[in-house]
Amino acid sequence: MIVGPNKVSQSNELTFSTTNTLRNESVDVGSIDANYVISIDGVINENKSNAGASATIVLIGGNDTFVAEKQPREPMFYMTVRQKLTIYAILKSLAARTDAGIVSSDVPILDTIVKATYTNFRG
Repeated sequence: MIVGPNKVSQSNELTFSTTNTLRNESVDVGSIDANYVISIDGVINENKSNAGASATIVLIGGNDTFVAEKQPREPMFYMTVRQKLTIYAILKSLAARTDAGIVSSDVPILDTIVKATYTNFRG
């Protein structure tokens, strides 16, 4: 079921993660063990109903490599602009509702992004 940012931000504790796949890899949204899944195009799918104070949010993708690179290297963190805008909308809604929210991620770069964004929206 597709939901909006306000539905996701009803929880005070939001934990973000990625599927740790390349951005062009096909991923079955229903198989992801999370409350909410943000697709490549920024659409939020509700996988499990969230009745508690915390919610898990997973971004599809998370990794990218350069297409025509001469030397292969480790994939680096990547999220689409639409995913970024969706995260901003979720955090803005959370900040408007409470200033005591807790946001985090197990991906270091994403953790920095969500914490800084929430702090900026909170003021």
